[in-house]
Amino acid sequence: MLDIDDGLYRERGEPPSQHFTLIFNTFVMMTLFNEVNARKIHGEHNIFEGITGNPLFYCIWVVTFVAQVGGGGEAVVAARKFVFCF
Repeated sequence: MLDIDDGLYRERGEPPSQHFTLIFNTFVMMTLFNEVNARKIHGEHNIFEGITGNPLFYCIWVVTFVAQVGGGGEAVVAARKFVFCF
């Protein structure tokens, strides 16, 4: 679909494929957005109300997001593949 090698027939010792990186990236992004959505319960609709009232929450959220997007090294997914995770 995104022209990603699945690594199915790779020999031992070859560099890893990107498909597991893409899957992991997708799950981390889903977790980050779930953290925001889980802040409100009992039928409250505005998930962003009071989000700036807890600096520890948004600092951890931003650091996790930046670390996931920035990644670094060979694990960085190409921009169009990263956008596909959303």
